Amino acid sequence: MSSLCHVELDDYIAFVSNFHPALQFTHTISETELPFLDINLRISGDRIRTSIHYKATDTHSFLHYDSSHPPHCKGSLPYSQLLRLRRICSDQADFLDKAQEMTSFFERRGYSAQTLKRDLENMKNLSQSDALSKCNSTDERMSRIPLVLTYHPLNTRVQRILLDNFKVIADDPATSLIFPLPPVVAFRRDDNLRTSLVHTAEK
Repeated sequence: MSSLCHVELDDYIAFVSNFHPALQFTHTISETELPFLDINLRISGDRIRTSIHYKATDTHSFLHYDSSHPPHCKGSLPYSQLLRLRRICSDQADFLDKAQEMTSFFERRGYSAQTLKRDLENMKNLSQSDALSKCNSTDERMSRIPLVLTYHPLNTRVQRILLDNFKVIADDPATSLIFPLPPVVAFRRDDNLRTSLVHTAEK
């Protein structure tokens, strides 16, 4: 980029940043790489390489393992984030470096080092192309009626009771038409201190 174009671009960014005091635009100028959302794009030879990009304000405050959430939610979170990395990072060495960093984020949030190591080992054998084509089948789940409950550790028994006794519904000619498949048990978050304080302030 010529020096004249560089100056003109800086002037334009300064201009749009003065529209309103609350609006300030950040920018990056480079001839080789550029961050876009959570991806860093880099030119390498005749190819574009991709890697993860974290904003300066990202504190990596993932859900703490001691939080009152269904175990399957906490158990799947590290894997899903590692899968996201595998899809974004085009170079294997870069992926391994970023994945190791990701596991350290989760360790600081109380997750088991052994579980994180297992998830990382499983992800090492997955190529980027396979990760991009890998998707969970949602067609069946989308056709199942959801049973939404407010989460409590004791409520997890409801799902097991429902599945163990679903044959009663499936064998009945009338109810089998309404529930051809077992309902999907989903949980919503219970009110917490933050919710109470916000609602109190609004009143």
